[in-house]
Amino acid sequence: MSSNQIDSIDSLSLEFDNFDDFNESIRGWSTAFNQVERGLAKVRLRHRMTPQINALDVSFTHSTASYGSTQPGHRTFGMVDLVPGCSWCRHDVNENHILRFDSHDEFETYTPSGFIGRTLSVDEALLEEIADHFQFNNFLKRLDNSRDFLTVDPLAAIRFRQHYDEAHRTEQSLRTIVEQLLILVETQGVEGGNQRQKNSSRLVDDALNYIVETSQHAPTVADICSHLGVGYKALDRAFKSRLGYGPKSSVLAFRLNRVRAELRSSSANEKIVDIANRWGFWHQGDLARIYRQEFGELPRDTQRDSVNLGFD
Repeated sequence: MSSNQIDSIDSLSLEFDNFDDFNESIRGWSTAFNQVERGLAKVRLRHRMTPQINALDVSFTHSTASYGSTQPGHRTFGMVDLVPGCSWCRHDVNENHILRFDSHDEFETYTPSGFIGRTLSVDEALLEEIADHFQFNNFLKRLDNSRDFLTVDPLAAIRFRQHYDEAHRTEQSLRTIVEQLLILVETQGVEGGNQRQKNSSRLVDDALNYIVETSQHAPTVADICSHLGVGYKALDRAFKSRLGYGPKSSVLAFRLNRVRAELRSSSANEKIVDIANRWGFWHQGDLARIYRQEFGELPRDTQRDSVNLGFD
């Protein structure tokens, strides 16, 4: 085997015209993504991998809420582009923050439409090796004692993102990105603070979390208000202030996407009405109208395209 083969990395770039195909491609990941804005979302994904480093960047055209856990034995760091409204573990974050996935057994995040994010997941042994090389003493231990995210100099953050986005094709070039990240954290990073978001932002996060957790029961806005102990006007005001649309839109987006996901995996013999009823749609005419507005086709078209031609 040549040295070039040894030093090369695996890379993958994908584009998805809908959220269902994206979720299918990442089945088995420890993170679940949920679309919370109406419309047919597009997703772009780039993944660069070595045995010790995973560099993943993803972009969404529509708002999403994601929940997950970290990979054991690794430390994961994240950075976002300049898109106002990103929430990381109940904190408002921006393009000058380095997010720390490893400080949580589980994490949750909200990303607005137009979101672009980058993550580096690095084996702990490699991090210790690099930290020792630069004489960053007790780096991992100090990292464990830091908070959810660190704030870095804006110009340094821009330079790092520019280098990260280059087409790195070898293990050494990907390692260089990790080295630059450690230098950025060590020399520029300051505590991001643990101040919670204002009440309206936390209210939206709690509502989105409830919608995802109870989505199989087709929750209503009244259910959300009851669960959170708030009135409709307060919830509606918080959603519109934070997201630009009301809670009804997010609930409908969840339900429509769940119907579409089931139709895409159903057999020709499964009744559309049964699928619709499971997600709280009781009037088939209304569902057909809204579904066509949302996805550009009728429910029966989605189901027909998902089965073999012999079933049609």
